[in-house]
Amino acid sequence: MSVEPAAVDATTLESSLRQVKGVYACRVVMDTPDEIGEIHVVGAPDRKPKQIVRDIESLLFAKFGLRVNYRKISLAQMQEEKAFAGLGSRPRLLAAECVSEGDAEVVRVRLADNGNVFEGVAHHPKGDDNAGRAACLATLDALNRMVSKSGLFTLDALEVMPVANREIVIVVVTFAFAAGEEHLIGTSFYRGDMVESAVRATLDSVNRRLSLIRSL
Repeated sequence: MSVEPAAVDATTLESSLRQVKGVYACRVVMDTPDEIGEIHVVGAPDRKPKQIVRDIESLLFAKFGLRVNYRKISLAQMQEEKAFAGLGSRPRLLAAECVSEGDAEVVRVRLADNGNVFEGVAHHPKGDDNAGRAACLATLDALNRMVSKSGLFTLDALEVMPVANREIVIVVVTFAFAAGEEHLIGTSFYRGDMVESAVRATLDSVNRRLSLIRSL
């Protein structure tokens, strides 16, 4: 049974293509509503270019009924060290503190990045158990100041789970930008300080993607 192509927009296609293994980032240029003109992809260094291109072709046909000539797919692969270190150093945690101000607890997080310092702040009521969540929000506040107009980080979830007699802090973050959004996950061991553990899990969620986010 043949698959009829459907009119789709570039944003929908880019969101799907970012799920292909080895695709870090992509841009799709449409010639018509049902014909792709160009696909520009930044790929991982640990997959062969032909594998990434074939996976892209297969996904587009299976999901959208679109046949794309491989010549329309432009693939640039990052070097191994750049794939993870990226366009700049990873932000470094300078301080994370929780102080009382009136009826609220205030969490302040300071991050150092390429000679600059970014501070984020979040509040939560005294006596509740949301210090970890406030720490995540303060960290994302600092990161949003860092990436500026590239997009916006928001917190989806914070969980603490027991694993092999240890407690793990898990943070899920969404980064929304002009072409769509991406969901990121980070972890950290809980070492008795929920604020610092939540900050480190939040940083872990974004570190490997931060280089690409800076370039948007």
